[in-house]
Parts: sequence; C-alpha cells; structure tokens
Amino acid sequence: MTNWNYNAEQRAGKLTVEQGMTISQVCMLGKALLQGLDKADQVVLDLGAVHDVDIAGLQLLCAAHRHAVAHGKELHLAGIGEQLRELARAAGFVRGELCSIGRDVPCFWIMVA
Repeated sequence: MTNWNYNAEQRAGKLTVEQGMTISQVCMLGKALLQGLDKADQVVLDLGAVHDVDIAGLQLLCAAHRHAVAHGKELHLAGIGEQLRELARAAGFVRGELCSIGRDVPCFWIMVA
C-alpha cells in the first residue's frame, strides 16, 4: 500500500511506501510513482516503512529516477533502510558520481551508499 500527499502550491509530493518492494509489489508501486511524477515536479519517496526489497524494487527505483530526469522532475529518497543499502551495494547499483544516463546528472545511488 502507498500513501500520496501532494502540495499543489509547491507542485511537490510525498509517496510513502507501506509495504515491501519486491517483484510482487513493483507493478502497483510503479503506477503510483508514475502518477506522482506526472503530477508533481518534486517527489519524495519515503521508504521508512519498507520491510522487504529485492532486485525488482531496486530496478524500479532506478527506472523512476530515469523517468524523472527525462521529464525534468526530481525524485528523492527518504527513510532508506539498511537492507536496501546492502542490496544496492551487493547488486552493483552504487556507481560513481554521475548517473549512467549522462547529462551530468548525479548518481541516484550515491545517497544510498
């Protein structure tokens, strides 16, 4: 389940994830992220209540970041748990300083490391 809060005046939103981020949840979460990024210029994804994450969840975060950058939006993470940090490092998501999509965009995963 997710919870969406939107401030129309600031065109900013917060999507709180209140479940796991595994292969069985990423479809629903992906739809919520796309809706949020469609509406807001800045989205904070609060992962503080996430209890389980797998590679599909990491791939979703990376894809959401790419989508945000491509559409001139900002996506920020909050409440990053140790399981997500460890999985991102072990799976090789944490790279150098710049994102692989180019455009001098800082790597999304630097904040996870």
